Order: sequence, then structure tokens, then C-alpha cells
Amino acid sequence: ELAQTLGVSRGALREGLRSLESAGLLHARVGNGRFVALAGSETASAALTSFMQLQPIGDVIAMRRLLEPAAVRDIPATKIAVVAADALQSLQHMRRATARRQYVQAATAHTTFHSSLVRYASTRLLRQLLLGLIRASETAELEVLRDQQAAKHSLARHQAIADPLAAGDVEEAARQVEQHLEPAFTYLADPQQSG
Repeated sequence: ELAQTLGVSRGALREGLRSLESAGLLHARVGNGRFVALAGSETASAALTSFMQLQPIGDVIAMRRLLEPAAVRDIPATKIAVVAADALQSLQHMRRATARRQYVQAATAHTTFHSSLVRYASTRLLRQLLLGLIRASETAELEVLRDQQAAKHSLARHQAIADPLAAGDVEEAARQVEQHLEPAFTYLADPQQSG
């Protein structure tokens, strides 16, 4: 019936519904059919992440630079120590994986590092947007980590974020996030930056 209403074949409709389901906009329930995802659901962010991955990396980083420091400033005082511990743990994983040349694991730890920083963003929409942007940046970070000098610079920038956070200074941590994201996509392009 829906295929007729839309003027498409059943196969095309089925493929479209599968695409919407894989993007997290629909949920399939065996025996019940497909349903629209709840507004604000975590799975709906998959569609956002997919969209972000299609954007130029410079645009993704520029958006993160605008939004991520604000999310860091939103960390409640009672949660700063937890976020700092999570960030430091992710940084340690990133260092170990980089040293072992396990770059995919290092990039995953990088994603976890930044995801921990934004988990208390002021709104669910901001959190989901940032998580999509962070995930979309993972491939670029993988390239940064594969270059020894760029990886060294990136790790130092992450330490500069984690240190003030561990000291309870979210304002300085936010400033460091902004500085880290400014040259993020130039680590490979400018050897002077990575020294």
C-alpha cells in the first residue's frame, strides 16, 4: 500500500526502509513492523554520524572547535574528577596503542577521550551533535597518529587538556580543547606545528 502511495516498487521501498533503519531513524520489531525512532534516542545519532562523515574534515573540526569547549565548560563540578580520570585513562590507552603502532586502537581511544569530555553537554542535542562530529573525526585522527611527529604533537595537546581538568580547572581545559582543535587538521600539513 505504501509503495503504491509513493509510486515506487516494493523492492525500492524495502531498500529505503532498510536504509532508514541502518541510519537509526527507524526500528524494526520482528512480527510488528518498522517504527520511527523516538526523538532524542541514542540510536538516532547514527544518522547524524553518517551525515557528519560525508562532510569535509575541516568543516567537522571547525564545528567541534566552536562547540566542544562549551561542553567542557558544562561539566558539573561534582563530575570533574570522574571526567578527568576517564580522559587520563583514554590518553594512556592512546599512548600505549600509538607506541605499539596499533593506530586503530589509538584512534578509538582518542574518540573515547573526547567523548568523555562532552558527556555532560548542556543539552542532549548538543551531546549527540558533538558525538557525531567526534566519531566523524576518527579517520582523520588515525592519519595523524600514523605520523610519528604528528602523533607526538597530538598526544601533547591531549595531555594539555587532561592536566587542567585533573586540577579542576574546566575553563583552562576548555581553552586547551579550542587550541587543540584549531590546528588539528594541519598536524600533517605543517611539520613546524608537530615539533
